[in-house]
Amino acid sequence: MAINLYEVFDYDIITGNLIWRHRPDHYFSSPCKASYYNSRMTGNVAGIKNFQVKSGKPHSIIVSVWSHGVGAKTYGVHRIVWEMFNGPIPDGYMVDHVNGDPFDNRIANLRLATRAQNNQNTSLRKDNKTGCRGVCWDKKSNKYRVQVRSNGRRVYNKFFDDLNLAKAAYDEQARIHHGEFVRPIHQ
Repeated sequence: MAINLYEVFDYDIITGNLIWRHRPDHYFSSPCKASYYNSRMTGNVAGIKNFQVKSGKPHSIIVSVWSHGVGAKTYGVHRIVWEMFNGPIPDGYMVDHVNGDPFDNRIANLRLATRAQNNQNTSLRKDNKTGCRGVCWDKKSNKYRVQVRSNGRRVYNKFFDDLNLAKAAYDEQARIHHGEFVRPIHQ
């Protein structure tokens, strides 16, 4: 981050909200602009809810920070919160919401994840008919097919007559291959 997070935000650990702080004059091009901004924003919750364009699903809370000489930069609130508590996000990692709610930015709900791990913590697709990720009806065999992928490879591929057995098999194999990042089977 190019900004001093502690000069710009306070953090409410109970709600997970960032709160605008009274910002020093060096963030603004004039003392008049600093006074105007600080009188309107100080103490307010920072950020707006951002939704995916096609699906309308919740995506994140974003905040734009303007700094004199740099201009406006937009950041995900979850990234700011992570960096306030833990420092920079390492290359190849992103911040994952443990409970899957992208608007819940409590530090206890945030963790580092690779893209593959983050993808394991997504909700079911709208077109899923079995109620479980990784389980689908295979017309050719007239059975439920269970597939688990890891690191771009299929690591498990079996067929079941019973949907509940297929769901249990997926749950077991997904936990083996994806650990803590697997979303519970009932979600």
